[in-house]
Amino acid sequence: MDFLIKAGVDVNFRNPQGESAINFAILQSGFRVRSRVPHVCVLMDKLMQQGALLSMQDNLGRTVLHQWTFDERFIFASKEYNQMILERLLQHSASVDLVDIEGNTALMYAALHCRTRFMMLLETTSKPPPVGRNFILDQQNFAGETCAHLLAVQNHECRKNCNGSDEHAFKMLISKGVSLYIENNAGETVIDYILKCRYGHDKTRKVLYKHTHECMLAFLMGTHSRLGAKSPVRHMDDIALDLILREIRKLLNSIVLNSYCTDYVC
Repeated sequence: MDFLIKAGVDVNFRNPQGESAINFAILQSGFRVRSRVPHVCVLMDKLMQQGALLSMQDNLGRTVLHQWTFDERFIFASKEYNQMILERLLQHSASVDLVDIEGNTALMYAALHCRTRFMMLLETTSKPPPVGRNFILDQQNFAGETCAHLLAVQNHECRKNCNGSDEHAFKMLISKGVSLYIENNAGETVIDYILKCRYGHDKTRKVLYKHTHECMLAFLMGTHSRLGAKSPVRHMDDIALDLILREIRKLLNSIVLNSYCTDYVC
């Protein structure tokens, strides 16, 4: 590496797929070889000191942070290794807002492909700068889906593959104040996604029910945020009231339609 740098090689040179040296550097020793972790740190530092761009996007619009969230070559990497890569990228100001050709941020990719890395990203919100990051949790991709939509999709895929579901990531997302009633381009909310599959072992659905119960309790206590008072429920998403309003809207539409039919018959 030192020889190539002295020879004046362009560290941002891209291969036909649009990947540069930094994309391959983070894949070094991803198979639980702890002794190689410091070596990868030094390698990344050298590349970035020579001007390696973390904001560079490949042919699909994905940055190196996108790669970290979804690349299958990280499947067998230890948590220590993944944590080191993430913190290194964030310390060097890797952008968390860049989107690929489908409008997905790195957080969205993590929600769809790997719950563990998704939670690692969310946990950085509690850390001080330069590692700490504030994510736009309700940001939508070009299909109108938020990271909550994509997390629900991943849980559905895990059920189909008989791997179970992990409610911890979804619970953490709710605790961060994500909205569960944003509609995608097909008009479906996260609630719609979750309620599509009604299996008794669906832990994600149980998290939703518990959250709805907390919202309803706040509503009955007269402390619901929409009544003008501060709610005792942290990060309440108004699920209960929204569901009620949705049912009322359906009922009113039904009444209107029935009225038209009656007038027509008469």
